[in-house]
Amino acid sequence: MNAFFCDASPNEGQVVIKNEAGKWTVFTYNERTSKAGEKMYNNESDALEEFIKRLREDK
Repeated sequence: MNAFFCDASPNEGQVVIKNEAGKWTVFTYNERTSKAGEKMYNNESDALEEFIKRLREDK
């Protein structure tokens, strides 16, 4: 599994965190490389907690 900060070429199982216009978004790419489980946050701290949680769930 990979994690990245919004790369241009998605792969299945990748966890993504990105910041656009002050809103943080965390999601995972599914087997069809579509966004799954997208959550939005107003602050970086909460987004990072979700990002790390998803990374740990895959182990």
